[in-house]
Amino acid sequence: MDTITKVCSKCNFEYDIHSFLKNDKLLKMCLNCRDILNTYKKNHLCEHNKQSNNCRSCYENLGQDYLLEWTIKKIIYNSRKSDIFYYRYDPENYIDYEYIKDLVINNPCCCYCDVVLTYNEYAQNMCSIERIDNTLCHTKDNVKISCLSCNIRRVGDP
Repeated sequence: MDTITKVCSKCNFEYDIHSFLKNDKLLKMCLNCRDILNTYKKNHLCEHNKQSNNCRSCYENLGQDYLLEWTIKKIIYNSRKSDIFYYRYDPENYIDYEYIKDLVINNPCCCYCDVVLTYNEYAQNMCSIERIDNTLCHTKDNVKISCLSCNIRRVGDP
């Protein structure tokens, strides 16, 4: 009887299919890679019990410049994730850190309501990136800076 195997997405080794099962779900990483990743995550927690590179509170403690950097990185990460999920991603002209930083520094207010933008999580005037044409991805010629409230309000607009 042939054994069913699968290649791990992390280490690229081929293992028995049972090495990829967890709660009857088939995962991308083998058991060994999952253990290594979980150990790494546990050993790199900040005082707020979050991964140190992903903790807004730690960045807030470092000052406004670090909080701005954290916010921009999150904006780019979430935009890319959304565009990939909806099959809109275009790597050739995609937004990057320097471009978004220039937009934020040159436009400290929302492009719709002129409220001063903040970098606090889930605030109505939190800085967000707005696609001008919602059918296209987050490219440099299709984005502007707005507050979270105006961005959410525009979601259904063409």
